[in-house]
Amino acid sequence: MATTIAGFFVGCPYSVFALNTFLHHVGSEVQQYKVRGHPGATGVPGIPQFKYYLSVLKGWVDSTFFLRNSWIITIFGFVTCFLWRTKSFIILSSFPLSYIFYMSLQKVNFTRNMICIIPFIALFTGIGIYQIYRFILFVLNKSSFAKQREVLFKNCCFILVFVILTLSFKPITMIQNGYNYLKTYKESRTRATDYIEKNLANSKIAVSKELRIHQNDLDKIKNYVLMGSSTLSEIDLYEEGFAYLLSSDSFLYGGDIADSIEDLAPIGSVLNGGFEVISKDKPNSWQVDPAGDWKVSQEQPYGADRCMQTTQSWSWLWQEVSAKPKRWYAVEAQVRSDIIVEGKGDYDNTFVTLECLDNEDQVIWREWGIVTAFPQWDIRENKIYAPQNTRKIRIKLAKRLGEGSVWFDDVQFMEVSYLKLPKENIVKSFGWGKVRLDLYSIEPKVNIYKIDENFVRAAFK
Repeated sequence: MATTIAGFFVGCPYSVFALNTFLHHVGSEVQQYKVRGHPGATGVPGIPQFKYYLSVLKGWVDSTFFLRNSWIITIFGFVTCFLWRTKSFIILSSFPLSYIFYMSLQKVNFTRNMICIIPFIALFTGIGIYQIYRFILFVLNKSSFAKQREVLFKNCCFILVFVILTLSFKPITMIQNGYNYLKTYKESRTRATDYIEKNLANSKIAVSKELRIHQNDLDKIKNYVLMGSSTLSEIDLYEEGFAYLLSSDSFLYGGDIADSIEDLAPIGSVLNGGFEVISKDKPNSWQVDPAGDWKVSQEQPYGADRCMQTTQSWSWLWQEVSAKPKRWYAVEAQVRSDIIVEGKGDYDNTFVTLECLDNEDQVIWREWGIVTAFPQWDIRENKIYAPQNTRKIRIKLAKRLGEGSVWFDDVQFMEVSYLKLPKENIVKSFGWGKVRLDLYSIEPKVNIYKIDENFVRAAFK
């Protein structure tokens, strides 16, 4: 125990020399993962969590070899190590067993938590293979040929086992396949712009900025305009002479954005978005985290006389508004911060989060809306597509990380219109994934739409 404690302080000296910062960060992590139910921190502690981690480790072993149920070799090595070298086993297994036991008592169930166990899995797998090799030698050693050619026999057995392991080791094949794949791979947005460059070079193209196409790919298009989908108009595109639109029908929730929807009651709007109406030092119509340090501030507000300030990470200020399902919504807020943005970890310091709630106030979809606040007031926004069964949307504001304060003011909530993209106007499709507005999507589905009379008529259906 003393060695462990000493190792911790040697590896993390700032835990002593910057104790306040260390405790603040530890508290933020505990609050983020254990108190607030961060996604990936919602496992059931105990036996269910233990089974989950065992299944993760089993899957990793099985994915290492072509042999089915390769995990049996690891278990065999684990048991034989205990029977063969008990003292060595206690030393070797003390960390992985205690770590898995400890993690099984937590709500966090990220698979990356088991990465530190991989070296021990490799060791026990190697011990299992070695014991199998010894057993083969023991059995075959009884033959007269083996006794006469002992050295040659051992070498042949070793080579045989080595060849079998090499042929059954997946990473060797996976590395080669991965290398071959990377040499020829082109992401969906790259393939889409390649197609435009080759087949639609002289056409005027509108490009949805939500696709986050790399500038190198955009440069392949001779005549393009980058625009937000929420501001596009079918008629404007047609009248301004755009021939094609590069966009997607899979923003967040795959499926057609143009699905017909029934008329519902008008949506709500943010009340007291400027935080001017105050009761007992709290803004009316807003809920404040009682464990947080939110306060009404008159320090350089954006609008009138007041704004909201917080210095504590993951402490929420929220309000719920009514909403219709299968619609797009956006929240905008003026945000500033005195957090000094220097290192990579200082970016993405603020939350402007949206959550869709059902009739039972359960969260059915969430867009974190992670943004960066700078010293000057600037608008930050987040968008969300409300799935079926949505009845309310919760607007949540918070500081995410960094040393300093974040201020919020002039919060606005609105429904935003998106293009009704007719499937029959798709010229070419690339990719398969959904487009996340708050993250850089991997291999998103990208469509090239022809803009004609039918494209315009779709807006009025």
